[in-house]
Amino acid sequence: MPSKDQSGSAVNKIRDFLRVDNDAPKHTRSFAYHSSFQQEHQPQTTAPKITVKQLKKTQKHYNLEKERFDEIETDEEMLLDVENITPAMANALRRIMIAEVPTMAVHYVVINRNTSILKDEILAHRLGLIPILADPSKFRFKSGDTMKKTLIEVQSGPNRVVHNRELPSKLYETETILFQLKVKCKRTSGGKIVNSQVFSRDLKWVPFGNQAETFTERPIRAVHDDILIAKLAPGQELDIDLYCEKGTGADHAKFSPVATATYRLLPHIEFKQTVRGNDAKYLVQKCPMRVFDIEDDVAVVANQRHCTMCRECIREDGWENKIGLFRKKQHFIFSIESTGIMTPSEIFKMALKVLYTKAYNQLKEIEAVEATEIEEEENVATFK
Repeated sequence: MPSKDQSGSAVNKIRDFLRVDNDAPKHTRSFAYHSSFQQEHQPQTTAPKITVKQLKKTQKHYNLEKERFDEIETDEEMLLDVENITPAMANALRRIMIAEVPTMAVHYVVINRNTSILKDEILAHRLGLIPILADPSKFRFKSGDTMKKTLIEVQSGPNRVVHNRELPSKLYETETILFQLKVKCKRTSGGKIVNSQVFSRDLKWVPFGNQAETFTERPIRAVHDDILIAKLAPGQELDIDLYCEKGTGADHAKFSPVATATYRLLPHIEFKQTVRGNDAKYLVQKCPMRVFDIEDDVAVVANQRHCTMCRECIREDGWENKIGLFRKKQHFIFSIESTGIMTPSEIFKMALKVLYTKAYNQLKEIEAVEATEIEEEENVATFK
């Protein structure tokens, strides 16, 4: 019969870790009840802990001018560990980062002239997906659909050709950003073709109201200046007005500030038996993620976080008795890749604020309902 310490350790393992076996994961349930494992005399809830593991990452970036890949350091991706939260909380943060953190994006496109090979709707869709570098906190959500009504009025009016000079006076500077795209492909006298490719750097911000003063330090522009929009032949041109407004990813994916936002549980690997000699060399060779290494002829875990739980190390007969694969249930590794509109840390902090606001508003609603019920009970008692 196992001792009390041994049984307690086994229970703690079930509580804290998800076991990955050859056939399926085990002990996947999260224990949220406050009296779970009460006999262990250990607190079940502790304050969440956030640790930033990586702020910058080296990526390969294609240099169009030199036609080669250059390695650059980018701060658009961040890895951080969040401990002592439930899967529901982790998934809520992930969904909020994707769908509820507001940004500015192209929402209406007025195509004055398009003689390129691209159809108007395809061109408008490409323009809408270009990330716009603008602080969303300086703007407010539009009330109603006034933008569309204004555009319809101007387009149907007699002065349609000069509408891009009249329209800003009818828009609010705290709701709308205006860009203009005017590019014409020409053949010079020497036979050279210019402006055959239209890039996002060709978008010109047209400030109105006090926007120029508000964004002096950080002018509004496209996040990346090398996004290819269209290709033109000599004589073809684009004359387009673009209107940006504030929105969230729940409305359209173009408003989402992240390219990807994912999380996974922290891997945990244990040796049930000592693996040495040829077995150790074989283990190191068959792990595709290079998780294991050899020290003094004995296999050790060198890169535990790199493990993807492919289970290659325990797939063959007998190895499941030598190695134990686990994931820590309340330790999440978040990977946040920004589109460049905001930094990953700003996105995560904004997601926390959105979650807090949701919880606060829900609490206020519950308190209002309870206050109404108490008032009704008092009125009934007074009536009796």
